[in-house]
Amino acid sequence: MTDQAQPLSRGIDEACNMLGVGRSLLFELIERGEIRTFRLGRRRLIPESELKRLIADRLESSPGDHDE
Repeated sequence: MTDQAQPLSRGIDEACNMLGVGRSLLFELIERGEIRTFRLGRRRLIPESELKRLIADRLESSPGDHDE
């Protein structure tokens, strides 16, 4: 059995797919400081922990808005 390493960060397009949002909204969230990013070479990457934190924060701030 081989262990495959899971990515620690995601590119912009992949993060959009994971969150189910468009690039414009993702860049708005980045500009507002709601998601932290970093650059590696020419790529802008988002730590997966940031994506999970964003979802957790949104669920906490609006508990009646999510599906059960």
